[in-house]
Amino acid sequence: MLARFEPRPGCPKSASETTRAKDSFMLRQTICLPLVVLIASCLGLAGCGGGGSGAAPAASVPGVYDLDVEAMKAALQAQIDDPATPAEDKMGMQMGLGMMDGMSMTVTLDADGTAAMEMEMSFMGQTQTDSDTGTWTFEGGTITISSEDPESGDVETVSGTIEGDVMRLVMEEEADGPDEMIFKKRG
Repeated sequence: MLARFEPRPGCPKSASETTRAKDSFMLRQTICLPLVVLIASCLGLAGCGGGGSGAAPAASVPGVYDLDVEAMKAALQAQIDDPATPAEDKMGMQMGLGMMDGMSMTVTLDADGTAAMEMEMSFMGQTQTDSDTGTWTFEGGTITISSEDPESGDVETVSGTIEGDVMRLVMEEEADGPDEMIFKKRG
């Protein structure tokens, strides 16, 4: 008599379930993971605190900034619609556009020059969170946020501008996604 195979609890029971599970895994790996890496890399935080001059007075820079999802979606859609955007980049951008509603991110810039970031992203029934701390500077109208990777010791830095209550952090040129992250200051 042959033993009957029973899959472990939580494992796919059929070939179609296995295919769906593989497709879901591949989608998370090819779309979700790169977007999370893009967002996390844009907000790797740590540097020096301080002031300076520029579009926003240094005294008005400290505060809590939330990702402006609607502004991000509009900016990403403009990139998708731009004929100069390579076709291979547009597919990833379109997936990112669909994921924006499940994303929240907060950057806190304290008056003492310290910075903190919290991110949450929900996609395909899963939620990923990340947080980081570091420091910031604001000189000549440019905000610079930096942090040290605790494992490698590498310092990651992102820069941008603050105009009024809007902070724009410029992404790395080789990143496949939005050119900038747009935040709006609370209150």
